[in-house]
Amino acid sequence: MKNYPKNTVYVRAGSNLTFDIPLRGKPMPKVTVSKNNIVIKASKRLLTEVTPDSLIITFNESISSDAGKYEITASNIAGTSKIFIIFVVLSKPGPPIGPVQIGEVGETTVCLKWDPPDYDGGSPVTNYIKGQGDFVEVGPIKVIDYIITPEAELSEYPNGTINIRLGHNLHIELPYKGKPRPSASWLKDSLPLKESDQVSLSIENCSRNDTGKYTVNLENASGSKSLTFVVKVMDTPGPPQALAFKEVSRGSVTLVWKPPLNDGGSRIYHYIVERREASRRTWQQCGDLLEGVPYFFRVSAENQHGVGEAFELPDPVTATAEPASPKKLEILDTTDSSVSLGWLKPEHDGGSRIQCYTIEARPKGTDKWVVVGNTKNLIGRPTPKVTWKLEEMRLKSSDRVTIKVTKDRTSISVREAMRGDGGKYYLTLENAAGTRTFVVAVNGRSMSSV
Repeated sequence: MKNYPKNTVYVRAGSNLTFDIPLRGKPMPKVTVSKNNIVIKASKRLLTEVTPDSLIITFNESISSDAGKYEITASNIAGTSKIFIIFVVLSKPGPPIGPVQIGEVGETTVCLKWDPPDYDGGSPVTNYIKGQGDFVEVGPIKVIDYIITPEAELSEYPNGTINIRLGHNLHIELPYKGKPRPSASWLKDSLPLKESDQVSLSIENCSRNDTGKYTVNLENASGSKSLTFVVKVMDTPGPPQALAFKEVSRGSVTLVWKPPLNDGGSRIYHYIVERREASRRTWQQCGDLLEGVPYFFRVSAENQHGVGEAFELPDPVTATAEPASPKKLEILDTTDSSVSLGWLKPEHDGGSRIQCYTIEARPKGTDKWVVVGNTKNLIGRPTPKVTWKLEEMRLKSSDRVTIKVTKDRTSISVREAMRGDGGKYYLTLENAAGTRTFVVAVNGRSMSSV
């Protein structure tokens, strides 16, 4: 069957087709035609004719049921030979195989599922068209609204951190799902930032203050979803915090400080300590200090982006030794069991602010001095609130107790002191920057005003 590749014969439905198959054999072979293992007898629609050299087969008015695989068998006393012929009738495909299943239903759409027809009409089915050809009836479909809980992800930043250079613009578009469309509310460091129906964040000309933890909350009638990420503006570090001098001696000063609140988005490598003489404007890195010369000090932090802003001590420090003695010690008042003292500050503070005065007493007839009290200077901005306590009892001014507070000093006096007035006195200073507590131990056996 050279004219029919792969022994396949095509014919349109309702048409006639005649084709011949070469046939040889001696004696003349007997020929049978079968389909699905059933021998087909000659009829008006299927005719077979055997000639000395061929078998002629004719299909009249072909229909879809004629399609299939036919087996042609020729046999004589010498043996048997078989050939298979595929007969394809080109026509409309059969109906899809039901039942039709209803899948996902949306506001304006519905998903239907079915199996392909048993008979494809002689060629692959390319698509399905409603209302044409044989079809399967589908019952009524109820279209309902549906909702989706908000979902979002920051896939471009898997570690949850976004780095941006100082002065650059930042725009973050968050892919999300949700029905109905969710509303979005933004927080920065747990404080409300903005509310919008846009799930995006834009910051122009990023500054150091834009560094922080950002949270977006998506919410609709189905539920809510929160997503948190960190924005780091890459910059030089901020100024160190709480710079102060810890110790002053001849030719040296010991400074202490805390790290900057903002490290500029990268690790701080080291700190730079500089000094300048109070009478000059030029800053130099610290080295040996000249005794008796007042110096200003400043400290700055450095990271991979450079040196940051410096923190400078507001007052100069002189690298000397201990402070001089107070001047003009006087007795201001006495009682049977207490004494009030007054004095002037030393001419020289030893290079640093005087933090307290220690009061000692020596009983008459002995050489031993005993500490009976301390005073504390008030240092803080804004001016701190002062609270005195004896052990757990808060003290207030009364007939026996006098509490005085000036701009930079506080004192407490106890008249007619008794044994019960001894113990630990707690001085607490508090302002917006923090709280500090000092302890003054008073011996009840040698009471005096403090």
